[in-house]
Amino acid sequence: KAIKAPNNTGMMLGKGRGAEIVRAVRAHSFPHAGWGRGYKISKEQIVGLLVALEIFAEEGDALYAEQMETAEYFEGELRDIPGVDVCIMPNDESFHEHVFTPRVPRVLLLWDAREIGLTGKDVDEAMAREDPPVFLRNSKYFTYFTDKEWRQIDTYYLREEEAKIVAMRLKKILRGGGSR
Repeated sequence: KAIKAPNNTGMMLGKGRGAEIVRAVRAHSFPHAGWGRGYKISKEQIVGLLVALEIFAEEGDALYAEQMETAEYFEGELRDIPGVDVCIMPNDESFHEHVFTPRVPRVLLLWDAREIGLTGKDVDEAMAREDPPVFLRNSKYFTYFTDKEWRQIDTYYLREEEAKIVAMRLKKILRGGGSR
């Protein structure tokens, strides 16, 4: 996803134990000498992957910087909501929230449902109810070991005007509490 290549393309890379897995996959592919042939990947898709990889290598840091600016915008807009803690999870070399998390900064919102009067599900429903519907990240593959409610804002594909809509709506919902 991160390199924005054709959806049905991908790469098998690894070192150490990962290199062993790559060799095992190659041994089971058909034919052994061709790129993608065993999975019916067309030459156009392979070229698309290579071009996307070149663009990503050239523009990846600039894209990350834009995403970090978006995360900082959210932090600035939402940090003054009483009872809501806001922090940026950079998902860079300094911190990764999960082993499978891509290098994309995310904004973590934490709040006490008793204090705010809203559960995470309440926020989800309120965000989805308006036009356009908005869906926050609430992945099930990890927990923050907290009794607080939480949601994440993923900066990956957000454009500036979309970020403004999300921030405005979150402020309205989280400040309105149980009176929704």
